[in-house]
Amino acid sequence: MTLTNALSLFSLLAALSAPAPLDVLLTHAAAAHGVDPALMRCVMYAESDGDPTALGAAGERGLLQIMPETGALLAREAGVTEYDLWEPAHNLWLGAYGLSRWPEWWTTYPQCRREG
Repeated sequence: MTLTNALSLFSLLAALSAPAPLDVLLTHAAAAHGVDPALMRCVMYAESDGDPTALGAAGERGLLQIMPETGALLAREAGVTEYDLWEPAHNLWLGAYGLSRWPEWWTTYPQCRREG
């Protein structure tokens, strides 16, 4: 499976020749993996302030600041053969997958926790 197959909504948006708003991409990625979009949005802004070109000091990339090695692991686990961490749709999809697989990631974002 390629990420393109998993992201049919993104193919449709690309066909419309308009970049998809980040919130649409985030909401779709979160829904695909059962992740709360509000929590994912909080992580995105905590990590990159919503900048898809953000590059962290240790080499983290894109909206969710995914390390290349982590991206490769997530892609392998998800059965994805082609991806680009700089591409917002791919970064969000792999990040949502990772957050669904490793829920302990949320604990590193205390500002994103909900009360009760």
